[in-house]
Amino acid sequence: MLNRPPGIAFITLGCAKNEVDSDKMRARVLRAGFEVVADAAAADAVIVNTCSFITEATEEAISTILEVLDLPRVAAGEARLVVTGCLPARYGASLAEELPEVSAFVTCADEDQIAEVLTELLVGQGNGVGPGGCPTPSPGPTQRTVSAPWAYVKIADGCDRRCSFCTIPRIRGHYHSVPADEIVAEVAELVDGGVREIVLIAQDTGIWGHDGCQGDVGPRTPAGGGWGEPPPNPTAGSKQT
Repeated sequence: MLNRPPGIAFITLGCAKNEVDSDKMRARVLRAGFEVVADAAAADAVIVNTCSFITEATEEAISTILEVLDLPRVAAGEARLVVTGCLPARYGASLAEELPEVSAFVTCADEDQIAEVLTELLVGQGNGVGPGGCPTPSPGPTQRTVSAPWAYVKIADGCDRRCSFCTIPRIRGHYHSVPADEIVAEVAELVDGGVREIVLIAQDTGIWGHDGCQGDVGPRTPAGGGWGEPPPNPTAGSKQT
């Protein structure tokens, strides 16, 4: 039983949108009473926020997952591994069959539940001391993962263009704009924290607001209507048994 708040480490792969997603998950984790630590080997849980947009990104994600599984505390069952982001969004529940050592898979659409997932893994099963309650729906001030005078702000997610070569609609769902008041509030928080340059990002920034961008943008469901892809083969990686 821990006599301190559980420590959570983040490893972020992929694009700037993933960096923003990790920032917001960090904010939820901190507001829930956990600590964020830099050293994955010393953490009570490691969150790997993955990309799987192209084959090389999927291979990097699998390789990173296998490396984390080899960390002494994770291998001994003393720490948990949580995989978030594009990899579980793209390959679905069948990924758990290929990587049963992973404690939880959290899709892009469910990342706002990351604190609840960690509470269940580290507290609900008696593996740690409960943090200070569940987080509120608002993620609070964005927690920077890189110290810089500039910051990314995601103004939309997903895509409706359905290009034959692109997996974004399957991974990120239909295009959905972030409401203007939420964007303004996030920018204000970042500026108050010392940021002097804001970079607006989205899969397609030019059509922000075409969906109304008012109130709740709703759940992010796959535009393809299902997962439909076989999972990658993790045994093809470099992990030795």
